[in-house]
Amino acid sequence: MQLTKTIVTALSLPKGRTDHIFWDDELPGFGLRLRGGTRRFVIQYRFAGQSRRESLGDPRKVSLDDARRAARARFAKLELGVDPGADRAQAKAAPKPRG
Repeated sequence: MQLTKTIVTALSLPKGRTDHIFWDDELPGFGLRLRGGTRRFVIQYRFAGQSRRESLGDPRKVSLDDARRAARARFAKLELGVDPGADRAQAKAAPKPRG
């Protein structure tokens, strides 16, 4: 299914499911995850033989176009051989300033 603004707000969990990802036909690896009462744009990719999934934000705060743009940027890093999740890992590992 091609995700649109209308579809993103109208989707609901399939009967009997508590977690489901609706994948976008326009951009493979990009989707909308419904889990309990939350919605998140996500990407899923493989890097160094490992499958990874990353949240791109809440659709109430991040537009569909912005989420697609962020997903494309991360997929471009993959094509260049760079782990898109490495930035987040480095940010988590960096010491936090005191203050």
